[in-house]
Amino acid sequence: MRLALFFLLLTLLALLVETVLARWWGGLLLPDLAVVLVVDLGLGYNRWAAPLVAFAMGCCVDAFSGVAPGSNALLFTLIFMAAWWQGPSTPLVRLLMVFLGVVARDAGALVLAGEARALWVTGAMPARIVVRAAETALLAPVVFALIARLKGPLGLEPRRARPLRARFG
Repeated sequence: MRLALFFLLLTLLALLVETVLARWWGGLLLPDLAVVLVVDLGLGYNRWAAPLVAFAMGCCVDAFSGVAPGSNALLFTLIFMAAWWQGPSTPLVRLLMVFLGVVARDAGALVLAGEARALWVTGAMPARIVVRAAETALLAPVVFALIARLKGPLGLEPRRARPLRARFG
């Protein structure tokens, strides 16, 4: 329960920060902080509630973003599963997971919105996705450090079993 409340409150805070940044800088610097939270959740927790928390985080983002209901919930759950499959990793792999998570979320949102054509016809949309993913990945270590600092006093240290791929070969 603490895990769910912690990450849902952080998601709402991330949405607030993203909204303020978009208004201040006019979209020049707009990292996807919610994806950083999902990647941290996936890399650090494998309890049964963690995928449900990722789904709920996506529902929160859906409520504020105005996209098709459930699209971010689906994409966040898939990003969580990819991070969970990766398991605990080095900082460089964590950054790569964030980068790929943002690319997957933005490209997946276009596909689910029926605008997949924008990914191939115009060169500007994929470039914006890559730039947003890069700026999110560059900001991710700071966010990971803040999350780790907040988890300690709340008793939310990660509890992981062996990764799935280690169990099955």
